[in-house]
Amino acid sequence: MASKKRDFGEIVDTEKSFLGCIMQNSRLIYSVIDKISVLDFYNERHSRIYSAMLEFASQGIEFDVFKLQSYFQERNETFVCKEKYLFDINEEAPAVGVDFFSTQIKLNSNLRSTRKFLSRSLSMIDNEVEDIENILEEIDKNHLSLKTQIREESCSHLSGVADKKEEKFREGTMDKGIPTGFSQLDYYITGMKPKQMITIAAPTSMGKTAFALNVAVNVAKQGKSVLFFSLEMDAESLLDRIVCAETEIDSKFLNKVHLKTDEFNAVTKTLAKLRDLNIYIDDTGGLDVAKIRSRCQQRKMEKGGLDFVIIDYLQLINIGSTENRTIAVTNISNKIKQMASDLKIPVLCLAQLNRDVFKDRGEIELHHIRDSGSIEQDSDIVCFIMRKKKNGYDETIFKIAKNRNGETAKYAIDFIGKHYLFREFNKVDSNGIIQSSLF
Repeated sequence: MASKKRDFGEIVDTEKSFLGCIMQNSRLIYSVIDKISVLDFYNERHSRIYSAMLEFASQGIEFDVFKLQSYFQERNETFVCKEKYLFDINEEAPAVGVDFFSTQIKLNSNLRSTRKFLSRSLSMIDNEVEDIENILEEIDKNHLSLKTQIREESCSHLSGVADKKEEKFREGTMDKGIPTGFSQLDYYITGMKPKQMITIAAPTSMGKTAFALNVAVNVAKQGKSVLFFSLEMDAESLLDRIVCAETEIDSKFLNKVHLKTDEFNAVTKTLAKLRDLNIYIDDTGGLDVAKIRSRCQQRKMEKGGLDFVIIDYLQLINIGSTENRTIAVTNISNKIKQMASDLKIPVLCLAQLNRDVFKDRGEIELHHIRDSGSIEQDSDIVCFIMRKKKNGYDETIFKIAKNRNGETAKYAIDFIGKHYLFREFNKVDSNGIIQSSLF
């Protein structure tokens, strides 16, 4: 039996009933004002009537069919109110059901938007001029726009939120986050949680990339899938750093023609282990945030999925042609945070600091992040890597400057530059007890 083709026009009678309910009791507009927009209506005349209702509501004015009739007559919009159309809607309306009608209208609107999105996607595929990467990028962009459009945002009563929280406790499904592999850091941030944007910022040559690679390997060793966007270094250079950190071979000796036997064995053994880790490196230069998102989404749909993303580094993301760099970087930061939220994964971004940090000669603060606009606002966690003189020696300091769901902290950490390796001086045991060198 052939399936019946959907007739979107059937929603017209539902729209009439919806508008009629509100005409009879204008206060009902406030119960649907955040659910239904003027764009959700199939019939143009109904969209205009609802627009007038919203205008009255925005001014706190109660209205009925007579006020609506006068409203359109004063504006010479006779196509809306001719032939007693408004009065017919008012007389034929049921006494109740505005919530039911609004749900049906929203569903019909979402289905029409989905159909339009799919039609546009098929049209792009049929266009011989378009290449596959541009097609996928545009489809992803339109898909995000569609998801944003159909996502219903409304307030939630605290009891409903509490019920969900209690259910998570009972089922043991609380978001524990992905451990970074640095127990002291995990103690403060309780792991990297889905939807979080985490920023690690530092002056040049402080080990930002090394730290990110250490975290990437630690996460991958937990069986997670990691995608590392390197906008500055090539994949082989990153692999060299990983090998140095894992074998603790001096980086200047790694690419010698002849390694010592024990060094050679250590390298080959490490390479064999790294092959089994789900670490993907994208070293394409000049990527914009749309391409980064598209590639993340493709990776997430493939076998193995995607659990964690690293971007090295944020200020190297292509911003296109713009005169105001701060606004452009702010836009990029907003989109990265949105990407983390939509893909439900943590995203770690590396960032540079302004040169002013060297002029201030004081504590590194959030405003020292280069092109600082909303980077520190969008980030759930912001950490700094810095060095200070202590007893004539350089001491590496790790500072958690912002932690949206926990406390901030500052402690010494060991950075072995020749091995591209970070180590913590202090460990946290299973009971959460830490012997810390906090300042």
